[in-house]
Amino acid sequence: QAPESSDLSTRRYRFVVAGFTVLAHLAIGMALLAPAPLLPLMIDDYSINRTTASLMITLTLLVAAGMGLPGGMIIGRLGIRRAYTVSWFLMALPVLSPLAPNFPTLLALRLGAGAGFVVAGVATGPLLMQWFRLRETFIMNGLNTAFVNLGMAISLFTAAPLADAFGTRCALGVFSALSLLGAVAWIRLSRPVGEVSPMVPVFSPRVLWEV
Repeated sequence: QAPESSDLSTRRYRFVVAGFTVLAHLAIGMALLAPAPLLPLMIDDYSINRTTASLMITLTLLVAAGMGLPGGMIIGRLGIRRAYTVSWFLMALPVLSPLAPNFPTLLALRLGAGAGFVVAGVATGPLLMQWFRLRETFIMNGLNTAFVNLGMAISLFTAAPLADAFGTRCALGVFSALSLLGAVAWIRLSRPVGEVSPMVPVFSPRVLWEV
């Protein structure tokens, strides 16, 4: 009876894993192009030119491109579960945007988030393979892609109204708030493969020392 109960819990927990991957990709989509409608406002706020303002998107994408191989190495070093934790917090960095005193600080927060986008994206494949059958991973990959596009649509549609209501920096912070919530939930609810209960800490002092 006990093995059957454990197997049932594991099958149910897969929905939690699926929810986290979908949430992560929604968060990526919402933050990825959020600055695009706000570039004219940034130009006025910080007295910068168009080329400098465009770095909010172009440099973030370049960092993401350059993080492909290092991202895989980070995952190999930390493990999927811990790497996903790191990615959540990196993606949440722009929630500090309202506190950014200048444009370089704002850009640095975006670059950190760009690194988080890659780590989350690279870690998602192995994470799904640990919990789902091969045919199910195809469905999840398609669902995750759909939620990236949905997130981009939401941010592009709502960024300008949010900036008008709360300011440019606050608007940027809002689109990364989902990542912060995801980070907290992931720490609380994530489990190693096959260990649905009890909760196992994501990081231990020994792991942090080794890294």
